[in-house]
Amino acid sequence: MLGKKTSLTTLIGESSNVQGDITTKQSVRVDGIIIGNIIAGSAIIISVSGEAEGDLTCIAGKILIEGKVEGNVIAESIKITSTGKITGRIETSNISIEDGATVNSTIVMKESKD
Repeated sequence: MLGKKTSLTTLIGESSNVQGDITTKQSVRVDGIIIGNIIAGSAIIISVSGEAEGDLTCIAGKILIEGKVEGNVIAESIKITSTGKITGRIETSNISIEDGATVNSTIVMKESKD
């Protein structure tokens, strides 16, 4: 989903608990817990062990949700895997939701920039 050109620049480890906002031009992967908003340029990954309580915004890229998200999610492309759980508003032009995912959201589909 994220492609070979996406490089991981920020990692919140599985045993980490972070409170506060993160802003980066690159990508963020959450294996632990973050309470705060994330703004990233290329990708946001909430792994199976990851939890995010706050808004996720990916300026020009994709968001992958394998863990738990409570907050609004905005990106060009969003994928929610079978283990993913999300509560909040979703805004995207491309969404993929696997069987088994839990989605308690309002989904707003936007026109693709392509």
